[in-house]
Amino acid sequence: MQNQISISPSYPTYGQASASFHKDLGSDWVLGFSNTSQNQSGYRDYSRTINSATQLSLSKKYETGKLTINLNNGYQNLQFPGALTNTDEQQNPWQATSGKQDYETYTAQLGIDWQQEINENLDFSNYAVYRQMWANGDYPDPKSGLPAFTQNAQLWSTRPALKIYSKFYGRALSTIIGADLSHQTFSQSTTIHHAEQNNIEPFVQSKLQLNKQWSFGGGARFAYISTNGSFTPSLAPPVSNNDVYTTYALSSFLQYRWTRAFTTAFEVSRAYQLPFIDQSSLTGQGTTTTTFGLKPQTSISYSLNNSYNTKSLSLGLDLYFMNTENQIYFDSTAVQHNKGANVNLDPTRQFGAIINANYQLFTRLSLGGSTSLLYNTFRSGSLDGKQVPGQPNLQAETHFTLKLTERLDWYLQEQYHGTQYPDSDLKNAGAKVAPYWLTNTALNYHLNNWRIQLRINNLFNKYYYDYVTGYSAGNAFKYSYYPADGINGHLSLTYTFL
Repeated sequence: MQNQISISPSYPTYGQASASFHKDLGSDWVLGFSNTSQNQSGYRDYSRTINSATQLSLSKKYETGKLTINLNNGYQNLQFPGALTNTDEQQNPWQATSGKQDYETYTAQLGIDWQQEINENLDFSNYAVYRQMWANGDYPDPKSGLPAFTQNAQLWSTRPALKIYSKFYGRALSTIIGADLSHQTFSQSTTIHHAEQNNIEPFVQSKLQLNKQWSFGGGARFAYISTNGSFTPSLAPPVSNNDVYTTYALSSFLQYRWTRAFTTAFEVSRAYQLPFIDQSSLTGQGTTTTTFGLKPQTSISYSLNNSYNTKSLSLGLDLYFMNTENQIYFDSTAVQHNKGANVNLDPTRQFGAIINANYQLFTRLSLGGSTSLLYNTFRSGSLDGKQVPGQPNLQAETHFTLKLTERLDWYLQEQYHGTQYPDSDLKNAGAKVAPYWLTNTALNYHLNNWRIQLRINNLFNKYYYDYVTGYSAGNAFKYSYYPADGINGHLSLTYTFL
């Protein structure tokens, strides 16, 4: 029921304003309204982003449940100069090699969330969504070689579920049974004339609490996906096609609470990711085969998760191993003339670890940090042993928060982003993209209902790339660079009231 107004002027060119209000209509009905608008111009690559989102909500909370109706609309405009060839930040201006790009997206969505207690052992819930999206892509510079396009997408989805509380040999058992059902339509002016996709995904999930220390559980999900429609692949006549895929997911976990603070959990799972009708639509090029092309991505993973939490110390160590089939990956060299599409990769294998720690050293000083290690390689096929590009082996951050006064905090963060092969360099033919460090800092001031924050990102104006992709050109390997923003910051003023 809190109301809030916030404005954030910024440097070099940035602005954000947001507001949220709530009104008690009586009889437990509440009307809510929120809006956020953002305008940002990139510092190095001369890009621009415009975002606007509005939500109107109506909710009623009653003795045995709650009903919420949300109406959302959004607008986004992304403008890019294309890939840039100038890698010396002292030279200006940058030269775009692939032509200017401009994407506009409009979205409208209606959501209904219903929670209902049937009795003390049974709860019902259903979340239903209708979403309509319109999009336009434009390439005003002819050297891009890409045609302008329009898109139209529609989604109907619902998720009915029952949560059942029961006993199993005197132990507490909770079970959720439900299904995700969705119907999507999609069209694009240059490739897909009309396509439909239907997903049916029944699921079950259970947890059994054996005692204060031991608990275990698991779940299962089955997916049926069918796609049909007609489209025009690059440089080919129109094709009509009907694809049907089925897949499933299974998971099980065993958790032991050593002490009130220390918990260990082991999990084994088989998961999947279903492709959308056309995941290569951003380039306007369609898919790479005579069908819609993408198979569901599936994986089998094993993870060991450890957490330790006290009033002053929080530690976490997560280890995982995962084999993936048909990983969905955007390859900028997949279609003629290096215009790109999503593809299924050969089988891959991932080893990883995530470490995080936060410690309240003194009353006024807290320290923290996290490290992510990832090694993702192909395990068979022509690329056996090669690393999957676009994924750094090491990422880390460390930070502290110092309470300067009762109302003023100082936050300082160091971020590290390790080396990686550029996107689309599946053969690891080129050199790795260099690593970089970034420094971010902020001052936070609290006074009654006011919150004021001054934040500066990339404090030392370090040069780095937001995105790098590579492609073979004869015997050479060339790169396309999208440099990221230099020093930038914003002043945020927020007022909260009842």
